[in-house]
Amino acid sequence: AFPSQPIWDRAFLDHFVAEVRQRSAAVLGDENIDERVTGFAVTYQVTAPAIRRGFTQATWAAVLVVVLMLLVDLRNLKMALVAATPLLATALALLGGRAMLGVELNMATQVAFPILFGLGVADGVHMSHRMAESRTEEEADAVGTTGKAILLAGATTMAGFGSMMLAEHSALVSFGLVLFLGILVSVLAARELPPALHAVLQRR
Repeated sequence: AFPSQPIWDRAFLDHFVAEVRQRSAAVLGDENIDERVTGFAVTYQVTAPAIRRGFTQATWAAVLVVVLMLLVDLRNLKMALVAATPLLATALALLGGRAMLGVELNMATQVAFPILFGLGVADGVHMSHRMAESRTEEEADAVGTTGKAILLAGATTMAGFGSMMLAEHSALVSFGLVLFLGILVSVLAARELPPALHAVLQRR
């Protein structure tokens, strides 16, 4: 028996597996029907919730590790928060943009978030370090030079993940799309937010 719709849709998956068991029981009998009906859809119905929980835990673990590393590296709570703002902006933009683009939060897209946190935080850190080294009159030059380097590094990463959007597999397409957009937002946010926040803190 083959599903007529994508089994990533949880409601359809539950309906499909229930119908397979029902029709199998009509032919084979009810005895040990749960053991006799198997296949990827049946296995996926059981493992998918556990995998989702694992990805959620991995995302929060990545956030915790990133925050701790920022504190250790910058040794200043305010600077650590400044360096983390591009990452926060990226997460918020992705969650909103995902809904607008109609990209479902499935296993393929959910696993992109911890990867994105690890990749995206570097841009904010580089810009924060550069701003801390600059005097007020040099801030514009710092944004220009370090900002260009961040844009170039981000562009190469976007090209790598963006190539997945050319795949035929829908999960790979959505995975590549989320990472492509995430890196783009992260790069733009890292170029603008830390310098602006650093300038506000310096004035205070």
